[in-house]
Amino acid sequence: MQAIRNHVQSQIIQWIAPGTANVVYNISNNGTRVLKHGASLWGSYPPLISAYPLTAAVTYIQMKVHYLNDRPEDGGLIFGISRGTDIGCDDDNAKTKTVCIKYRRKNYSHVGVNDTLTVFSSDYILSGDVLAIVVDMKRDVVLFYRNTKLVAKSKNKPSMYQPTYVVLWLFYQKSDIEMGDFYPYHSLERPTQ
Repeated sequence: MQAIRNHVQSQIIQWIAPGTANVVYNISNNGTRVLKHGASLWGSYPPLISAYPLTAAVTYIQMKVHYLNDRPEDGGLIFGISRGTDIGCDDDNAKTKTVCIKYRRKNYSHVGVNDTLTVFSSDYILSGDVLAIVVDMKRDVVLFYRNTKLVAKSKNKPSMYQPTYVVLWLFYQKSDIEMGDFYPYHSLERPTQ
């Protein structure tokens, strides 16, 4: 595992809003901060897509959740990787073209968008949480984290999703996230074999 740790690229994702997504998202701070200002109909708009595909053998991506929404009973986001940039708006496209985890705000467990994940934790997310993804092309696996705790592992191999982009759907209006470096890679919980 030490060899992998020495070859990890920590990447701060810059987001773009393809198609009609630009009417619901305000992207600032050189593409790293996103505020959803439009309607709360998340499935009516395409997701945000990373400006560039992932190219490193192992990529570590982090996102801080500043705010989810005003509705205490729910809210959340979908975060993961996609095959290409033409994802579309609906769940059917997400299921066939992505490996993502659905994080819910309260009283909901983590749920994969489809059967592409093995889920280890049922914690919900809160404002201030840091969500992370490790896309490991060497081991052909995607790992999902919440505050350095491993919460899910992909069943599908990321090599099936080429070119590999990062994808994000925010559920409700006023959701606010920021990409950055928050936790060092070596602090992440390691998967058991």
